[in-house]
Amino acid sequence: MSEPKLISPLLDGFVMGDPISDHDGVRCCPAMQTETNDKYIVKIISVPASQTKLDALLLAGAFQDRESASDYFRDLAEGVVEEAVLLQRLSRLEGFIPYKNWQVVPMDSGEIGYDVYLTGNYRVTLERHLRHDSMTHLAAVNLGLDLCAALAVCRRSGYLYVDLKPDNIVISDDQEYRIADLGFVSLSSLAYASLPERYLSAYTAPEITDAYSALNSTMDIYSVGLILYQVYNGGNLPFEGRAPETPLSAPQYADSEMAQIILKACDPNPEVRWQDPMQMGHALVNYLQSHSVNATPITVPVQPQMPEELLDDPVSEAEDNEPSTHEILAEVDEALEAVGAAPEETEPAKESNVVEESVEESTEESEAVEESAEESTGESEVVEESAEEAAEESVAAEEESETAEEEDVPTNYTSEAATIQEELGVTEEVSHILAQALDLIAHEPPEPVVVPEPIDVPIPAPIVEEPEPEPEETEQAPEEAPAPEETGEEVPMAEEAWDEPAPTVPRKKRRGWIGALIAVAAAAILAFGAYLYYQNIYLQPVLGISLNGTEDRLTVSLNTEIEDELLTVYCTDTYGNTRKQGVIKGEAYFEGLNPDTRYQIEVQISGFHKLIGVTSGVHITAKQTSIVGISAVTGNENGTVILNFTVQGPETGEWKVLYRTEGEEERSIVFTGHMVTVSGLTVGKEYVFRLEPTAPLYIVGTDTITYTASNLVFAENLQILGFQNSALTATWAAPEGVQVESWVVRCYNSMGYDKTITVSETKAVFENLDVSSAYTVEVNAAGMTQGTRTYVSANSVTVPSIEVDASSRTGLEISWDFEGTAPANGWLLMYTVNGSAQQFVISSATNSVTLTPQIPGCQYSFTVQTADGNTVFGGTGAYEAPAAEVFSGYLLSASDMDFRMCKTPENPEWTQHDVPEADYKTTFTVGEQASFAVRLNHEYNTSPDEIVTLFVIRDSDGNIVSNETQQRTWTSMWYRGFGRINIPVMPDAPGTYTLDIYFNGASVTSQTFTVI
Repeated sequence: MSEPKLISPLLDGFVMGDPISDHDGVRCCPAMQTETNDKYIVKIISVPASQTKLDALLLAGAFQDRESASDYFRDLAEGVVEEAVLLQRLSRLEGFIPYKNWQVVPMDSGEIGYDVYLTGNYRVTLERHLRHDSMTHLAAVNLGLDLCAALAVCRRSGYLYVDLKPDNIVISDDQEYRIADLGFVSLSSLAYASLPERYLSAYTAPEITDAYSALNSTMDIYSVGLILYQVYNGGNLPFEGRAPETPLSAPQYADSEMAQIILKACDPNPEVRWQDPMQMGHALVNYLQSHSVNATPITVPVQPQMPEELLDDPVSEAEDNEPSTHEILAEVDEALEAVGAAPEETEPAKESNVVEESVEESTEESEAVEESAEESTGESEVVEESAEEAAEESVAAEEESETAEEEDVPTNYTSEAATIQEELGVTEEVSHILAQALDLIAHEPPEPVVVPEPIDVPIPAPIVEEPEPEPEETEQAPEEAPAPEETGEEVPMAEEAWDEPAPTVPRKKRRGWIGALIAVAAAAILAFGAYLYYQNIYLQPVLGISLNGTEDRLTVSLNTEIEDELLTVYCTDTYGNTRKQGVIKGEAYFEGLNPDTRYQIEVQISGFHKLIGVTSGVHITAKQTSIVGISAVTGNENGTVILNFTVQGPETGEWKVLYRTEGEEERSIVFTGHMVTVSGLTVGKEYVFRLEPTAPLYIVGTDTITYTASNLVFAENLQILGFQNSALTATWAAPEGVQVESWVVRCYNSMGYDKTITVSETKAVFENLDVSSAYTVEVNAAGMTQGTRTYVSANSVTVPSIEVDASSRTGLEISWDFEGTAPANGWLLMYTVNGSAQQFVISSATNSVTLTPQIPGCQYSFTVQTADGNTVFGGTGAYEAPAAEVFSGYLLSASDMDFRMCKTPENPEWTQHDVPEADYKTTFTVGEQASFAVRLNHEYNTSPDEIVTLFVIRDSDGNIVSNETQQRTWTSMWYRGFGRINIPVMPDAPGTYTLDIYFNGASVTSQTFTVI
């Protein structure tokens, strides 16, 4: 596997850290764009994962040579790029976030294969969120809905997502959960595709045991269920390693209905799981509508026991006690910037040169002072002692500088490093590095000494001996040295010369020597005065600076004896904006600073002075916490309110809300997160709510809101009237006796459509919709959190009316027209008779149905639906059958027929002679069959006409219990004026019933009987 490198042009202008995860040929590295300071994650996929696999394939004969293997790996790398392109295309729909750029590069160092580099913006993953925070009930349901919508989009595009896990799910800027990594398998190739090893994880379905397992279309459903299981189980999975092949127990914090949804998704049997993401999504929507789902935490956040694979999260934070390489370097850079030193200015070579030059300049200045003093005084011991002290100080400075260069961490850095570590909050290693940097930055070479010019008095050249350059030459006698008159040079007197007697000079020159001594003494005094001026007046020390401040203020305290009026303190931000303040009683004050801003503090002095010591420092103002917005809406009960607010900047883990109203004492609630439900409010009263952090924070923005407690208001009887001409019309009703100022209506789907309108009436119309897409319509009363939803499936149809043809007395011909696409699996006609709870269903491939029998005098109600389950708008109708006429025909009428009810004889071809008189009765036991013996009292004609005999049994309340028919020819019904009519079905429950018999829709008799 080749090492990560900054490839061009993809990573031009980037800095990249060491890999923070590395497994199965996939590495993730942190990166930063140097111009914008934007954070990125660079994912590197090596194809093959290792050269060992390549060698194994070559030995097995999978490739003829290394060139053919390279071509094969090139195709695999291009496949990764195709997945990245697919992810980018899906991101335009819903539920996915793409990589920004990618590039394929050949491996180097003689390796065969390719590295695929992908760059994406750094975002917070679900895995990291679960490690730090507990999810709320509402967020958990939204997580499931977002994942189901994304997987449905993926399937509609012809792909199955097979690598769903928390570290592949990110939280977008609009607080939605989106998939942000590769892991697609074509649905068309699912039967013979295999799962790459890098996609195997603890969230993979248990039937997928290795790369050779057969894939199925419910793998993604299992992963969604297991992620929700983890959310409702305190952040922990119920197993270690791979998923077991046995059913899981219910999550610890899920109610029975949510547990049922999750366990169905996580069932080890693929056939038992939800078969489509939308099915699971519908179940979650129903759960959301039927439960009071709010934004309260599911449980207290815990450190989840994540599977081993998740520990390599490319965006997870490193442990505090084991920082990664790039984190240490980033912290050092940040700390150096905090003290005003750019990284490139602290190179060792430059630091060494600064120290050496400073020491050399200091030494040269000391030598200049000594030389000046010696030339001026000749014999003055005071001047020489001053020069010697200056020289000794220079040598000591040089030795101290050399010692500092030889040691990595000077001993005097220990206290400075501890101070820096305490003030800036950096690690010990970084504090030592920063202490050295501060020392080098603060070390300024002294300015050249300005010595006052000597008094212009003619002075004869003194007689001095030439100093011996080498030790062996010190044995020479003083008289052997050339006289100054011979050399014309002024040579400083050697140290031994002060112990020897002065040379003998002619008496005639004595007066000149006196003048010379006076001049030398004056020059020495001036030099010594200059030296004292330099040490005590020109150089002014600042022993220390103390910086203390808040978010917008700073106090600079100086430890110095310099007069206040000579000092000025300058404060410069990172953009170069500078402000200055004078010093009062050793302190300077700055106000109106910006929070979370680095300021460079520098002390300057006026007049002919130079500051030494600690003259600069760095202060970073505290960050401010801004409450961007706060809202209040009615909760899920009367007299409750849900407060929701947004925070930018640092914050405490807990907040406090204080609320009061007239006539009641002020109350408070302490809570975590950014949402809280306050209950027990008096309906109709106005309350003032105020937010406070429980820890000291600098709060700006809006922290107060006023709200009037009210009752909960729902939209009632929400329904879709129709979906015609690409327009969807929704209607609903307001609760009785409640006046609602406005309604907020939202229509959205998984394809990216999302529109919200506010209306004052109980009706809303959404236009320019696509009938082939599914939609959800949600209605909320203004200021309410509990809404009412209804769902419109894809490929919905509209049935404007139903036509009924009752020309045939034995049945009904029912037909309907529709707008939209005809359902692939046909239609369903559902109907009831006389409002009975029993519903009858007839299926048809076309938009027409023949309903038999037609029961005279009954009210029919019809509903048309598609066999595919698509939404049907309209599609309802009713028909009232006319009352039956009395039978007349074949020379007979109903009055010519004598019907006697009896127990059915055992002989199927029974006649009246087979029925004993005792069997003629109207009371029967449960399970006993009954018949009618019919005697015709009039002559009749024979006929081959088909006669449909209808038997309608009603209970004592008039409800139809059964309706059955028999069909025979008229002639076969009678033999010598006698006929037998067997009742097809008898009631199976005790009670009193009425039986009506019709011939071809005409009434012939009605009989009341009892079943016991």
